[in-house]
Amino acid sequence: MLETIPPNKISFISMGGLRMTPTLRTIARRRFPSDPMLCGEDVLASDGAFRTFTPLRLKLYRTLAERFRKAGADVPAYLCMEPTSIHERVFGATPPRPAEIGERLATAVQSK
Repeated sequence: MLETIPPNKISFISMGGLRMTPTLRTIARRRFPSDPMLCGEDVLASDGAFRTFTPLRLKLYRTLAERFRKAGADVPAYLCMEPTSIHERVFGATPPRPAEIGERLATAVQSK
């Protein structure tokens, strides 16, 4: 992505991992039995969705955040559909409020 889009043109990054309801997980595994995305280590989370095992998600998010940082894309990032505790463990801070995200995006669009 960063080879195509200059970092100074990125206003916001939203990252997320695969999560599925138990019913969707069953259907997906039946339709795509050999897909490695569906054969991984997922667990039933407290929100009722199957998610990738927490240590693996943390590694993924930290790796992505570090790659963006190293590429000079020092832009606000958000973890979509993740609890505050995961956001804190990845970024060391609580996630921004939805209103704050909207304000950041509006400001970024107006300034670019």
